[in-house]
Amino acid sequence: MRRDEVTDSYLRCLQVLMAGAGYPMVALPRSQIIEAVPAMTVRWSAGVDDFEYQMCTVISDVEQRGVRRAAITSGVLRPFARQWYGYFVRRLAERPANLTFS
Repeated sequence: MRRDEVTDSYLRCLQVLMAGAGYPMVALPRSQIIEAVPAMTVRWSAGVDDFEYQMCTVISDVEQRGVRRAAITSGVLRPFARQWYGYFVRRLAERPANLTFS
């Protein structure tokens, strides 16, 4: 699966979550997703307390500050455990193309 196909699939799934009654926790691995969320919140009348951003460590500082300035609940996701290195290597082995995602 190509990067743009992954993003398109993620956005389709996110639309289902934003339209539902749950509390979506939106992982932000790329700027296309950051840019798509505001239109979804308008479409489904979601306020800043109806979802949160979870930013991967690869999200730039500029984008992280922009999310925080919007006063939307957010956090930064980092693998953390005794076996973090094994987790990291396993993820890379599962999909080497992830190295080129940004």
